[in-house]
Amino acid sequence: MVGYFRLILACMVLLSHIHVRFFDMNPGVVAVVIFYMLAGYVVSKLWHEILPGGSGLVFRFLRDRFLRIYPLYLYVCVLTVAFFLTTGYGPADFTVVKIFYNFSIVPLNYYMWLDSGVLSGHGLCIVPPAWSLGAELQAYLLMMFLFIFKPLKHLLATASFLVFLMAAFGFLHTDYFGYRLLPGVLFFFVLGSCLFQIHRGRADLFDRCFPVIIWLAALVVFSFLWMKGFHRADYIRETFLGLSMGLPLLYMMHKSGRHLQGNAFCAGLSYGVFLSHFLVIWFLDHMGWSSEANAGGLFYSTVVICLSVFISWFGVRFIESPVTYWRIAKK
Repeated sequence: MVGYFRLILACMVLLSHIHVRFFDMNPGVVAVVIFYMLAGYVVSKLWHEILPGGSGLVFRFLRDRFLRIYPLYLYVCVLTVAFFLTTGYGPADFTVVKIFYNFSIVPLNYYMWLDSGVLSGHGLCIVPPAWSLGAELQAYLLMMFLFIFKPLKHLLATASFLVFLMAAFGFLHTDYFGYRLLPGVLFFFVLGSCLFQIHRGRADLFDRCFPVIIWLAALVVFSFLWMKGFHRADYIRETFLGLSMGLPLLYMMHKSGRHLQGNAFCAGLSYGVFLSHFLVIWFLDHMGWSSEANAGGLFYSTVVICLSVFISWFGVRFIESPVTYWRIAKK
């Protein structure tokens, strides 16, 4: 069931980039917040249940994450660079530093300070949604220490939520620290980790209480922001909605334990759709079919989704599946 949900979330990100809005809210932001929590759940399961423990666990964890993230990412990067070079779209501005930023991913999370944009006039990187992958990769590295040193998890998760609240109230940059940068979003990953421990039956007091406290606090804080008229700052409504809706949804889906046919296939497609849809948008724009002119159009949206799914399917079939087979064999 979760695989289908991941594909829906990826399509929500796609729709947000072709100017689709729901009740004047960006659906992609809601999806990314839920993706953060899902990532926390997945890496916790990987660390505690899937990978064999003992000596070399850290290496096996890092290798697994590298093989999960990079092959399909590099596939989409190569396709996109080939599109830029063969069509002259943009035009693209490639420098050694920008290429390094784009292929190492983590610097993309700091696009507001590091110039990683290769598309002249737009400041967009090769795979624009990859800034969130940069946040995820940093979270994976930090989560290893949180798994080993539980008091550190309690401290940093609480501090991260406080940073998130400071951003929501405008004391910090609302967009950067309330949605994009690790200090303000780490607690989302920890929430996912807490859900895993609950479903695993080995949750400590923090794991059981933290999600409940955060969920209730989020409702109270957002109600206050709404009354004060602060809720319309950048992505406040979307991040609080993602938290308040995503946390119980993930809890219920994982608790149900239902495994629908095609679930793994949809989960694989979701990552490729998340990565490849900007390439499709740019290709259609190059062909004279711009997202601005067709914002919210059903036919245009369907074409973008279908082409993104096709690119994703090809990558999953011929790149990710062989790598996944080898990755599982090495666990």
